Amino acid sequence: MRIVGKCFRYFNTVKYLKTSQIFYQVHHKRKRKKDISQYSVSEITFSPYQLFIETLDGEPDYADRFELEQLVNGTLKLLHESTHFPYGTWNLDEKSHLWNFNLHYLEYCVALVSKYRSTGETKYKETIENILKDWLDYGLHASDAVNAYTISLRLVNCLIVLSVLYTEMDKALKKRLILSLYSQYRWLLCNTEKHLLGNHYLENLKAIVIGSLYFGEENIYHKYVNMFLQELNEQILPDGFHFELSVMYHKIILEDLIRVGLVLKETERTEYRQVVQYIEKMCSALKNMEDGISRTPLFNDSGDNIAKSSSSLLGTSEILFGLKMK
Repeated sequence: MRIVGKCFRYFNTVKYLKTSQIFYQVHHKRKRKKDISQYSVSEITFSPYQLFIETLDGEPDYADRFELEQLVNGTLKLLHESTHFPYGTWNLDEKSHLWNFNLHYLEYCVALVSKYRSTGETKYKETIENILKDWLDYGLHASDAVNAYTISLRLVNCLIVLSVLYTEMDKALKKRLILSLYSQYRWLLCNTEKHLLGNHYLENLKAIVIGSLYFGEENIYHKYVNMFLQELNEQILPDGFHFELSVMYHKIILEDLIRVGLVLKETERTEYRQVVQYIEKMCSALKNMEDGISRTPLFNDSGDNIAKSSSSLLGTSEILFGLKMK
């Protein structure tokens, strides 16, 4: 009976998959992934565009979730669990994969750099540099570090940090970080999550589009920005809501679009207007969904205090793109 039940579950999963997903599921299982070190280079073109956004990255509630004063003193809080920062290992077996994934997103470095930017206190900058040095020494050796979704988030988070610290960071550390980011970006190009699609695949495409502009790879940009726009056409419904029907993921993806829109605006790309149109639709849907509510509605795969607040997303969209929601 267990075998029959398992087969029934598999059938009910597969019947909802696209043909391409089934193909890439098989391909993903059989494919031997190259080590990131095989994409290493000694020099790379890099343009330090501005990806830090004060109204998003400086949001007080965003910083509070990481308890930055504890982090400066060596204690990391992720997903409501605190522990000594795992310098030298970058893996905690007693924690879940999700916790370890969050460890490798390096998102707390964005909160630290925002705090440094607003206060000028060097302890926050020093903590970032200690974390990045240790991650470059040991991080990629941890099993949960080399994952397409994890890399997609980490790549952009590190570029946000570099937006603030580009002229202040230790030169040797900065070069190591940029070269590592390029290697991860090239690995991601060969390992996008076509077997999963949905928000994971969109995160991959977002990171590649942004990375291609930072690293000056025009051929990659033109290919992937079109793929990104095609995916937006499929994933953003006519009413502006994300097709996974999770308010949390809707807000995460809206932030992604804001980041992409900002870089496209800086680089004067023709695709900028198309992205802003999707941002406007998503802002309208979010305004209607959360109007008068002080937290993320908890239905489908949603949690509170994971995505940025609706007020910061809507406010940022108005400041950067002139989108004022009535």
